[in-house]
Amino acid sequence: MEIWDLYDLEGNVVGAHVRGTPMPEHAYHRVVHIWIKNKEGKFLLTQRSPQKKTFPLKWECVGGSVLQGEESLHAALREVKEEVGLCLDPAQGRLVLTQVREMCGDTRVNDINDVYLFKYDGDIDLSAATTDEVAQAKWMGREEILELFHREEMVSVIKDLTYFIEDKEGVFGKEDHRSQLRKLYLDQKRTLDTFLANGAITKAQYDKSLGDLTVKMGMENEAEP
Repeated sequence: MEIWDLYDLEGNVVGAHVRGTPMPEHAYHRVVHIWIKNKEGKFLLTQRSPQKKTFPLKWECVGGSVLQGEESLHAALREVKEEVGLCLDPAQGRLVLTQVREMCGDTRVNDINDVYLFKYDGDIDLSAATTDEVAQAKWMGREEILELFHREEMVSVIKDLTYFIEDKEGVFGKEDHRSQLRKLYLDQKRTLDTFLANGAITKAQYDKSLGDLTVKMGMENEAEP
């Protein structure tokens, strides 16, 4: 039996709730979404086990409910260990937002959702997970995640991802965009390198074109040596 603390909107504990029973209308339980991001700007997504009673084989970020008496960060670290077998360093993560949700689509959720972002660049070994909730885990770029979202292949409750899709503060997509821009810049620079090597342009033309490209794309600090 899983028991959650119930909160009011001020964050005060007002009672307890047994998972699977109807939620009181004016009380909320706390949940966590944990986004794990590597240095390539990709996020770790998990596919739910086909044995799960709800949303089998749907995709989601790591997440779950905060247990009675548990702190939000501890719950985030516990869920990551349980689902994907990682022991994350708390110093590599941060709480990026908290949102209150009453309805998610047609489903009453009544939760306070703490969203964490962690940096991690090691291997993923699901055999180290302490549960069998996850069928597979995969690093995905932002665009691939949005494609899953639009194809309705993500868990419907976690599908309330306005914070990820809009990303007004650039928390989830800014580095991805920068990486994509740098890749485009380097591709165009290599084209200029080829033109110069083949004698299609002079060194003066090369220097001017590369300088213009660098400034236009804002790559003054990103250019390859």
